[in-house]
Amino acid sequence: MKSAEEYNKMEQDLARKDDERVKRYRSPGEYVTLAMPDGRQVRPTGDLEYSVSGTDYFLYCVSLDWDPDFFQDFSGSDCCVIIKDPEEFALRMERAGAKVLPGWMFHHCPIQYYDTHEREHHEWIDNAMSKEFRFAYQREYRFLFGGFGKAASGYIDLELGSLHDIAELHMRHDRGVSQLSTEAIRYDGKR
Repeated sequence: MKSAEEYNKMEQDLARKDDERVKRYRSPGEYVTLAMPDGRQVRPTGDLEYSVSGTDYFLYCVSLDWDPDFFQDFSGSDCCVIIKDPEEFALRMERAGAKVLPGWMFHHCPIQYYDTHEREHHEWIDNAMSKEFRFAYQREYRFLFGGFGKAASGYIDLELGSLHDIAELHMRHDRGVSQLSTEAIRYDGKR
């Protein structure tokens, strides 16, 4: 798993061009009224910009959908793991993370997408679990560990054991995508 900071370093393509630590959005100035210290009500001359940040965290991002176009969108990708039993995968990840990150909270769920210009007043935007609508086609699902004040930097290796019973490895090649032996599933930071 990579820290949110590490994800920012690898964002060279449009599919990853966002900040995992800070989420930004705007409110059109014409719909905002500001109260000045002396009680006067004024309207801003432009849009108001907001940002939401929070604790750093380690994350592993996947998609809820299979789409061969992702190989092109995520430059440098040459294989993917299809998780056939997401709940068992999450359980194994949680157990492995507890050994490496004792006291950290484990969480997993789909990303919530938001409009950067038309935010609903009651809409919650979270730095770890929210992304701009322009990424909604990815249908992202996240597994993460948050330390709430503890530093998350670099990488952590989690030993999940053999995944042959819950996952399949598929490799991209010139003729399409083919399944490989699940015994070969190993993420070493290079694939």
